Formats: sequence, C-alpha cells, structure tokens
Amino acid sequence: MVQLAHSLKVTHGRQLRTVGTVVETIIHHPTDSGLLADSVRVVGRLARRAKAVVDKNVKAEAPDERFRDRSRSAKRLTKQIDQLARRLRSDTARDAHQEAYGKLLKIVHTTMKQAERLVEVLAGAPTRNKRKAPAQELGVESVCLPQRGVKTEERKTHEKQRWFKRG
Repeated sequence: MVQLAHSLKVTHGRQLRTVGTVVETIIHHPTDSGLLADSVRVVGRLARRAKAVVDKNVKAEAPDERFRDRSRSAKRLTKQIDQLARRLRSDTARDAHQEAYGKLLKIVHTTMKQAERLVEVLAGAPTRNKRKAPAQELGVESVCLPQRGVKTEERKTHEKQRWFKRG
C-alpha cells in the first residue's frame, strides 16, 4: 500500500502509522515432555537432511548402522503423558505416567546418541567446497572462492584481505 501511494506521488513514505487491535487469548505453556518431543523431532529432521552423506559413509564403515526417526513415538508418548497428567490422583495413573515418561526419556537418550554418531560421521564427510582443491592442484597459489552460508570469524577475516577481494 505504501509503494502504491509512493508511486502515485501521494506521499513520500517516510513515516507509516498503523492501528492494531489486541485480543486476549489463552497462552499454551510448554511442557517438559513437549520440549523433549520437539528435540527428538528436530534431530530426526536434521538426520533426514543429512541422509545422502550419511548413507554413503555409514554403509562403508558399518553396514548394519541405521539412523531412525523416532518423532512419531515421542509424539505418541507425549500425548499419553498429557492425558495421564490430568488424572494423577490414582496410583495406577501415576505409575503409568512414570512409565510413559521413562519410555520418552529412553527415546530421547537414544536419539541423542544417534545425533552424536551423526556428528562423527559428518565430521569425516567431504567438504562442500569442492572447487578449491582442483584449483590448488593446477598450481593456483591464491584461490579466491567466497564461502556461502554461515562464516566463522577466521573465514570473514580471510575474505576481507585485499588479495582476496581483488580476485
């Protein structure tokens, strides 16, 4: 709307005032079991994204090793824990609640072990920047290929050097 007004030369568009309405709503506070299930879900998603690299390296090193996504099990147990938490007055419900929580903690522990193994496998994986090594093999002294994505402070200072900027 501001762009339209600016293009029609109605306004310069330096300031914009808006009016908003605040509506009261119920806040959903996170539970411990919900946060644990979220962590299992996120680790499973990251493992799925790294599957191409992991499958090649793992099959060569340990063919029986598999990376499993346990987010469905964690979600089911979280729902069960939430239902049991509503009726903790009886001893059987309390025991079932503790048992379900124990299963969820076991799933989280197994998933975290899986994440540690995943990090080890990815640490030995080839780097994404495959253009630098062939250039060095051809005798190029200063390879000026900027790195994409998140850069470390060391990489930022490397790319700020005059010879790097000039290419």
